[in-house]
Amino acid sequence: ASAWRSPPSALLTVTLNIMPAGSLPTVLNVVAPPGFNFTEECLVNAGIDIRDCRPVDSWGGRFQAELTCRDTGLAEETTRTEIYVTSPVATPSYTGWIMVAQAMNLETQALEIVAWGEDREGFAVKQMKNSNLFYPGIPGITARAVMTFEVQDRLEGAGSTLALLYPDSFVFECEPFVGISMPVAASCDDSATPNTLVFTFNDTVLPAKYAVEINVQTPSRSPVPNSFNFVLRDASTLIRDAHMALPGQTITHGIKVARTALAWTSSSLGSRSQITLGFTITEEYPTSIKVAALLITYPEGFQHPQDVDVVNDIKILNALTPVNDAPDIADVVSSNEKVVIFFRQDSHLPVGDHRFTIPVNIPEVLTEFNIWHIALCGPDDTSPLASCDELDHPDVMVRFPVPGFMKDQVYVGPRLVATGGAAGAGAVVALLGVVLSVLV
Repeated sequence: ASAWRSPPSALLTVTLNIMPAGSLPTVLNVVAPPGFNFTEECLVNAGIDIRDCRPVDSWGGRFQAELTCRDTGLAEETTRTEIYVTSPVATPSYTGWIMVAQAMNLETQALEIVAWGEDREGFAVKQMKNSNLFYPGIPGITARAVMTFEVQDRLEGAGSTLALLYPDSFVFECEPFVGISMPVAASCDDSATPNTLVFTFNDTVLPAKYAVEINVQTPSRSPVPNSFNFVLRDASTLIRDAHMALPGQTITHGIKVARTALAWTSSSLGSRSQITLGFTITEEYPTSIKVAALLITYPEGFQHPQDVDVVNDIKILNALTPVNDAPDIADVVSSNEKVVIFFRQDSHLPVGDHRFTIPVNIPEVLTEFNIWHIALCGPDDTSPLASCDELDHPDVMVRFPVPGFMKDQVYVGPRLVATGGAAGAGAVVALLGVVLSVLV
C-alpha cells in the first residue's frame, strides 16, 4: 500500500498492488493499520476487475474494507487499485496493511480464504513540512508569535484556509497581523470559532514557504495537553495538509523578559551589516534563578564574516554598563549561523536593556523564514555553564522570535508597544521594531 501524500486527519488516496498468484479471489478484505479508516464508498474508480469497496466489521480492533472482484475471480495482477482512506493524527506504532483473498467454494457455496498477504512497511503519516509556532513561554503576557508552514500543492482559486487550533488557556489574535513571507494575500479571523484563528487566502495558493506574525496572550501555566494543530483546507474545505499535536512552548515562571527591537546598518543583499538585538529584563527576578547564556540564531543564509574576531567585534549595548565594558560576560562562542554569549557564573542580570551588536554577512537571497531567535539559557544540570546551542535544547528557559528585515529596507528606529499581562502577573513592555509596521 502506498499514498502519494499522507497528511494527518485527511482523506487519502491509497494505491494497492494486488497479485492474486492464481488464487482467483472474488472478494478481497483489506485491513488498515491502527487509526486508518475507510470511507463509505471507498473505491476511487470501479473497473472490470475491482467493482466495489465498502467498510465491513473491524478485525482485531483495526478497520477493514471489502473489495468485490469480477465474478470469475481476479486472475491478473493489478497495480493501480485506488481506495479512499482517512488517516489518523500521527503515524501508528504499526503501519502494516493486510489483504485476505477469498473465493467461493463450489461444494459448500461459501467463501473461503484462498490466499493472504501483508505489506509490513506501509507508509507514514507525514506532518506539514516546516510547520512551527514560536512564542515566548512567559506566563500571563501579551506578546508576538510567529507561525511558519510550507504549502506543497497548488490550491486553485480563492477561499483556501489555514487554521490554527490552540488550547483553551491561550488567546491568539490577528491584529496586528504581519505577513513576513506571504506570497498570496490573505485575511485573518480570530472570532468565528472558539480556540481557532483562520487565515483565508484571497487567490490561488502557490507551493511556497509562508511565515506570519500575530498576537498571543499566554496562559499562567502550560496547558495539558500543550499542543497545537495546523489545518490547511482547499476552497471545497477538503484537508490538504496538516500538522496535528504540534508541541507548544513550556510556560516558565520566575523571570520577566521581553525582546528588544531588531536594528541593522544595511539590508542590501550580499552586503555586511551590523545587527543589533537583545532582551529587556522588565523586573527583578529571584537570585535562585541563574541566566547562564544568551543564544542568538540567524535566519538561513546569514553568516559571520570569516575575517571577524567574534569575541572582540561583538558590542555590548547595555544602558547600565558602558559600551564594550561587559563585566557580566564570561565567554562568546560563534558558529556560522548563531552565537552563544556566556554570562559569569556569579552574575545576576539587572533590570533594563541588554542588547548586542553582531557583524553578519547578508545572503544574496533572503530566506522566506526570515526570522531571528533569541533564547535565554539556564545552567546545565552537570555544570554551572549553559551548554545550549540549539533552540530546543533543554537548558533554554525562554525564547523569542524576531522577524527580520526586507531587502533594502531602511531602519528608522524602534516603536514602543505596550503589552499587558494577566492580573497580578505585571505588565511587560516589548520593544517591537519598525519591521512590524513596515512589513504589513
